[in-house]
Amino acid sequence: MSGKALSAAALAAAAVLVVACSVTAPLVGRFDDGETFSGTVDSNLAGSAHITATSSTGARCTGNSRITYKPAFSAVVPCVGQRGIAILECSDGRRVRGEWLATGCASAYGDGVDQDGKRMIFAMGMSLEEAARRGQAAGTVPPTAAPAPGARISSNGTGFFVTADGFAV
Repeated sequence: MSGKALSAAALAAAAVLVVACSVTAPLVGRFDDGETFSGTVDSNLAGSAHITATSSTGARCTGNSRITYKPAFSAVVPCVGQRGIAILECSDGRRVRGEWLATGCASAYGDGVDQDGKRMIFAMGMSLEEAARRGQAAGTVPPTAAPAPGARISSNGTGFFVTADGFAV
C-alpha cells in the first residue's frame, strides 16, 4: 500500500472511530442579568447531542443540539469549525435557543436568547471567560461592556483567518 493510500485509510478509520464514539463535556453559561447555569452535553459526535443544565435560580433545563454546518475540512479535522443550534426547555417555562461553534469534539462556545430576548453566553469544555474571549474575537458573542451611548466607533484593516473558529491575524 502506498503512503498516500495508507494515510487515506488511516484518516477514514479515524473518522469512523469518531462517529462511533460519544463524549460528555461540561456546560457552563451566564445570562446578561447574572443568572448562571451549568450542566453537561452528551454528544454522539455524529451530529446530535442531549443537554441537561440547572440554573442558579433552580430551573432545570433539557434539550437537544444538532449540527447545522460542517466545514469541508471536517473529514480531516473532525468537529473543529462545526456550527449548530441548541434548544432547551426549562422547568420555569423558559425556552432557550443558542447557536454554537465547535473548537474540538468536546469544546464549543456560543450565545443565545430566551423567548423574552434575555441574552446569554455559554461554553462547553472550556471556561466561560475563554468562550467570551473567543466569541468576541470571532464576532459571535456580544462584548461584556457596551460602548457609551453616542460613542463613535470606527476601524479598518486587513487580515486573514488562522483558525477554523474565527481567529484572525
